[in-house]
Amino acid sequence: MEEKKIINIILSAPLEKTFYYAVPQDISERVEVGMRVVVPFGKREVEGYVLNFVEQSEVKGFDFKKDRLKNILRIVDKQAVLSDEFFALGRWIADYYACSWGEALSAIVPPRCSEKKRRVHRKEEKNVVSRKSFFIPMPQQENILKPIRKCIDKGHYKTFLLHGISDSGKTEVYLQAIAQVLQRGKQALFLVPEIALTPQVIQQFCERFGEEVGIWHSHLSLRERYDTWKAVCRGDIKVLIGTRSAVFAPFPDLGIIIIDEEHETSFKQEQKPMYHTREVAIFRARWKKAVLILGSATPSLESYYRAKQGEFHLIYLEHRIEERKKPLVRIVDMAKELRRNNRKILSGELQADISEQIKESRQVILFMNRRGYFTTNFCRSCGYVLRCPRCSVAMVYHLKQDGMICHYCNHKEKEPSLCPECESKYMRKFGYGTEKIEEVVKKMFPSKKILRLDLDTAYKKNTYQKMFSLFKKGKIDILIGTQMIVKGFDFPQVTLVGVVLADTTLYLPSFRSAETTFSLLTQVAGRAGRGNVPGKVIIQTYNPQHYSIKAAGKLDYVSFYEQEVKFREDLDYPPFKHLINLVVRGKNVDRVEKEIENLKSSLKMWIKRAGLNFTMLGPTPAPRAKLSGKFRWQILIKIDKEEMAKLVSLLRLYKCGGGLYLSIDVDPMNVL
Repeated sequence: MEEKKIINIILSAPLEKTFYYAVPQDISERVEVGMRVVVPFGKREVEGYVLNFVEQSEVKGFDFKKDRLKNILRIVDKQAVLSDEFFALGRWIADYYACSWGEALSAIVPPRCSEKKRRVHRKEEKNVVSRKSFFIPMPQQENILKPIRKCIDKGHYKTFLLHGISDSGKTEVYLQAIAQVLQRGKQALFLVPEIALTPQVIQQFCERFGEEVGIWHSHLSLRERYDTWKAVCRGDIKVLIGTRSAVFAPFPDLGIIIIDEEHETSFKQEQKPMYHTREVAIFRARWKKAVLILGSATPSLESYYRAKQGEFHLIYLEHRIEERKKPLVRIVDMAKELRRNNRKILSGELQADISEQIKESRQVILFMNRRGYFTTNFCRSCGYVLRCPRCSVAMVYHLKQDGMICHYCNHKEKEPSLCPECESKYMRKFGYGTEKIEEVVKKMFPSKKILRLDLDTAYKKNTYQKMFSLFKKGKIDILIGTQMIVKGFDFPQVTLVGVVLADTTLYLPSFRSAETTFSLLTQVAGRAGRGNVPGKVIIQTYNPQHYSIKAAGKLDYVSFYEQEVKFREDLDYPPFKHLINLVVRGKNVDRVEKEIENLKSSLKMWIKRAGLNFTMLGPTPAPRAKLSGKFRWQILIKIDKEEMAKLVSLLRLYKCGGGLYLSIDVDPMNVL
C-alpha cells in the first residue's frame, strides 16, 4: 500500500507553530503547496495553508510511521493561492506587526467563493482611448519622469516620494509611468485611500487604458472580489485600482506600485494584522524589482523624513498645470467675529464670498470634519455630559433621526428632557456638524442646490459615484462635507472653499494632531481654482497663530515640516522612535486594570533579563476608555528600530487571562 503524503500546514489562527497532517490518497495528486485546505483541529474544522511536503518529523519523539496523523478534510481551491512571495510576505508581516503567520496569510488570500460564474469587476467604458495614444507630459512632469523611466527600463527597485502640490499634474505622471510598464509586458497596481476617490480615478484610467483596468474595494461583493482576484492572477487585468487590501493582488509580473495620497491614515489596517500598506508595498516592490511611487501634496512626516535621509528618492512638482495660480488663502479669527457680535457659524467674509461665487454660477465647497447636527448634550446645572452607555464618548444629536447617536458603536437613544444626573431641566445641545451647517446654508441660500456628503448620506453602494457625477456636471451649487470631499477630487468650477472650523482635529489627544490639521487644510484648499478662474480659500479658526494653521494658510509644507519634526525629535516620537501601542480590553474594569499591571511587570522584566532598551508610558486608561461595552487601558512604548523585533517576539507570546484581549499596534497612526 502506498504511503500517505505528509504536509506541513499553517493554520489560520493565532498560533505560532505549524502542524502535520496526512493527505488521503484519493486527493493526494491534487494537493499543492500554497493551497487552502480544511483540517480537523480539536472539535473544530479550521482552514489552513499548505506550507510544504515533509518526509520526516522535526518534532522530537514523533514518528510518522508509528504515530497516527489526522487527515485533511478537503481542499478549498483548485490551484495554489499563495506563492513563495506571499509566504515570505506573510512571515514578515507576522514578525513585524505582532501576529501569527496564519493571521497574516488570512489577510493575503482571496475571499472564498465557488467557481460557478466569472464576473470580473471592471469598467467597460465607451469611446476609450488606447494606451498607445500619445500624451505629451509638460516639462516639469517630464523632468521627474526621467529617473522613474530609468528604473522601469532597467527593472530596478526604487521608492520615489512624489511631493506635488494640488493640481500640479501628479495623475499624469502616474499614467505615463504605468503606460511604460505596460509596454514592457508588466502590470501596475494603483492604490487610493478609500472608495470615495475611485469614480474619478476609474474614469481617467479607463480613458487611457480601456478594458485592461480592474477595480478592487470593500463595496464589491465577495463574488466580484474573487473574480477580480482570479483575473489578476491570470494576467487578464493589467492595471488594478484599489483600496488598502489590493496591495495583496497576485500579479504574476508586477512592474509598478503607486500609492496616491500616501499620507492618508486609512492605509493603516486597524484590525489584526495591523499592517501599513506603504510598508507592504515596499516589501512587494523589492521582491518584484518594481518601482514604487508614493504621491501626495502633504507627504506623511515619516515618508518625507525617510526621503530627506536618502531612503526614498524625493521628486517635486512645484507648480500647478497650465500656469494656474495657487488659491488665495485667508484666515478668519472667529474670536474676533464673536467680539463683533457675529455668533453665526459662518463669518461675514465667508457668507459674502459664497454669495458672490454662486451669483457667477460657480461652485462652492464647505468643509467640516464633524458630522451630525449638535455634537454635545450636557447639563448647565451640574455639568453632566450625555455619553454612550457602551462607549466613553459623547453622543451626537442627528436631526434626521431626531435622536442621539454614538459614532463608534451606533447606539441610539432619545434626547433626554431632564438631566439623568441631577434631574434639572437645563439640558442643552452645543457644537455643530455637517448636518447643522447644511440647515444653516439652506436658509441663507434657499434657491440654491446644496448637497451634503458624509457617512450619514453616503453609506449605500454607488452613492459616491452618483454624488460625484451630480457635482461634476454642475447640478449642485454648494457641497458640504467631511474629509471625504478633501481627497483628490478635481472640480474645475469650484472657485471657493470654506473651512467652517479648522480646530476640530487640532487638539485631539494624538501626537499627529498638528500634522492631521495641516494636511486636511492644505488638501481641502487644493480643491479651489482648478479651472480658469483663480480660487479662494477661507479658513475659520479660533487658533490663527498655531503653526499648522499658519503654514496651511501659506500652503507651505516645508515650513510646517521643519517645525513639526523638531517637536517630534524633542519628544521621541516618529520618525525618531517607533511606537507600539498596547491596549488591554475587557468587560470587567477591575480585571482589565489588573491585567495591564501584569503586562507592565512583564515589560519591566524584559528590560532587565532580555537587555531591552525602551521607554514605557503608562499604564493609563485609553483616551476612549470604553468602546462597545469594553473597558480599555493602554501602555505606549517608544523604542528604536533595532530593539523592536526582540520586543515584538516577546509580546506575541504574552497571553491575557480569559475574557481579556491584548491589542498590539506597531507603528500606530493614533493612540486613541
